[in-house]
Amino acid sequence: MSEPTVIAVGHPLLDVSAGWDLLVRGQDADLRGEVVRIELASGRVTYTTLPTLLSDGVVAFIADADRAIVRPIVEVPGYQVPDGQPARELSGLLSRGGLVIPGPKPGQLWVDSSTAGHPKMSLINMDGVSAGVPMPVSMPIPAFVSAESGTSPQPDGGGYVLIGGPSGTYDVRPDGVRKITSGKVVAAGPTGWLAVECDAAQRCVNVVIDRVDFARRVLPGAAVATSQLGVISSDGSTAAIAEDAGVLSLIDLNTGAARPLDIEVGSAGTEWGGVVWSPDGRWLFAVGADSRLRVVDVHARQISELPIPLPYVAQVAVGLASR
Repeated sequence: MSEPTVIAVGHPLLDVSAGWDLLVRGQDADLRGEVVRIELASGRVTYTTLPTLLSDGVVAFIADADRAIVRPIVEVPGYQVPDGQPARELSGLLSRGGLVIPGPKPGQLWVDSSTAGHPKMSLINMDGVSAGVPMPVSMPIPAFVSAESGTSPQPDGGGYVLIGGPSGTYDVRPDGVRKITSGKVVAAGPTGWLAVECDAAQRCVNVVIDRVDFARRVLPGAAVATSQLGVISSDGSTAAIAEDAGVLSLIDLNTGAARPLDIEVGSAGTEWGGVVWSPDGRWLFAVGADSRLRVVDVHARQISELPIPLPYVAQVAVGLASR
């Protein structure tokens, strides 16, 4: 595997001073790709070549301070990209197929560890070994999650698992399952969820639900129409949602106001790394349908692109700063 290539821009990018890096997974039509770590505070950019992925389906792309993982959901090789080192194949519980979802702490992941008739996920670290001490931490998945029902686990925005069932949407943790809403969760984040709920006459409203106490607040405005799970900023003020027309919109979770952006999202939409927030909520990064990365200054309401060479972008992630 070839050594990474490093360039120095010579100045900070996006006025970021410290704390977090931006990571991009690039992929061309032949599934050849690379991972780009952008250290925004220093202007240092590292390009690491990836082996050709043997799948064009869903791929988990999760970043940490010293590495990123790239793992297809199907059972083909995935890769770990240590910062400053060549990519290498994943090991341990990460070496096989199945869902991977970010865990409750940096560097932790939930992976599919189901056995026959017993669906569950286990908490591991980025090396593919148990993150539990001394025993693995496992999380049973309710029996109503099945291919027949069309449901599958998704990130709940706070390090656990979100699932849809026959009578609503649920949050799953090792200590149990709690119903979030009788409707559909359309965006998730650290502070809670945005759901669409409808009455018997199919009159629908947007509802903000708090993660801590499950307090509910109905928002004014038209109900969100989307088939994808959006992302909520860390302060809980705004949801970024790919509406059914393919346009990315920002929903103010205080007023209910919707602001469409001049961005048509790519095939990843807002799910699985198509759109991510910066930790401070100032920046939104979105993969466009043209495989170019858009940078949204949410406060200034401006859209731009980074002034560095980037490949065709498939996914984007945010991780702790590597230095």
